[in-house]
Amino acid sequence: MIKSRRKERFERVSKNRLERALQAIDSLENLSNQSNYEWAQREVDEISGKLMARVKLVMASFGSETAEERFDKLREQDLLQYRLLKEADPDVFQMVKLQLEKNGHILVIESDADIVKKFQILYEELTKQQTKDSSSLKDLLNERYQLNPAFNLSRLSAKHNIARLKWLGPTGRTLEEILSLNSMYRVHPDPDPYKQNPSANLKWDIEHGRVIKIN
Repeated sequence: MIKSRRKERFERVSKNRLERALQAIDSLENLSNQSNYEWAQREVDEISGKLMARVKLVMASFGSETAEERFDKLREQDLLQYRLLKEADPDVFQMVKLQLEKNGHILVIESDADIVKKFQILYEELTKQQTKDSSSLKDLLNERYQLNPAFNLSRLSAKHNIARLKWLGPTGRTLEEILSLNSMYRVHPDPDPYKQNPSANLKWDIEHGRVIKIN
């Protein structure tokens, strides 16, 4: 396949600029030598924060025209960062995961696109409909699910199940909220990623009559 001049230029220039950027970042490590430099941890954290933020903002600008698209890019980069950390330093990754859980956040390293795709399949299984208009991602994410008024919460004993159903409440939540990183549908005492999967947990609640879709 013949590459265009713009493609060749990108590959050449991006390689050179990436190498220079990595060399500049590596040079920061020299500042850690306390024989030559004196520093406070807050100063190091500030450097780290500015560096991380700038990298993410720059990369989010590629192919992003709206604020929503840039936000999605930043979120994807966070998930990628967690995946790389899990591979490169599992001990630190576990510390990050535990800290997030202490603050009520469940870290599930799965892209939103994958989750939405799984839920599209799930939705078709539950409704047994194969209509083309139901494939609209925007419409799908805006669908609302609520606690079934006919379901008696006193039948449940598991705190995480009760908490997520109360979180849904009578007014319900959109699928986008249910799939969000802060969703109560990601909270589960079992560290098994599948049990912290919001689409799987929603499917369970629907099949057991706890949750209904708001028409």
